[in-house]
Amino acid sequence: MSDLAKELPTYYIIKFHNGEEIICSLKQADEETVKLVHPMRIHAYPKMTETGQVKEQIALHRWLHPYTNEIEFEINKKDIMTLAKCSDTMMTYYENFLYKRDDINVTHKEVQLKSDEEKKHRRDYITVETDKDVH
Repeated sequence: MSDLAKELPTYYIIKFHNGEEIICSLKQADEETVKLVHPMRIHAYPKMTETGQVKEQIALHRWLHPYTNEIEFEINKKDIMTLAKCSDTMMTYYENFLYKRDDINVTHKEVQLKSDEEKKHRRDYITVETDKDVH
């Protein structure tokens, strides 16, 4: 594993027993609980393209928002069905959503992550062409 890979944050997709799916980073865990940082609910839905094909789209929504402005949540491990590291594509989408500064897509810019622990981590972004599917 390269030094860069060790420094970059790791994000996880978590599926709960109730069917809900989120993406987040994990801060700490003990035998019974785990702390989620910046969790976003994943909403997958079908969307028709201009050519009439149906493709799956993904939208992220702040988890438990607007009920709280908290960014860290402690949950019981028994509520988790499974978790896995997210793909590079999903990581880019999540970070673009989480750290965007305005409505313009982040393209070939270096984005500095916000938390004190993550300030040393940087990632370059590119925009992926998606056959005019925009979300």
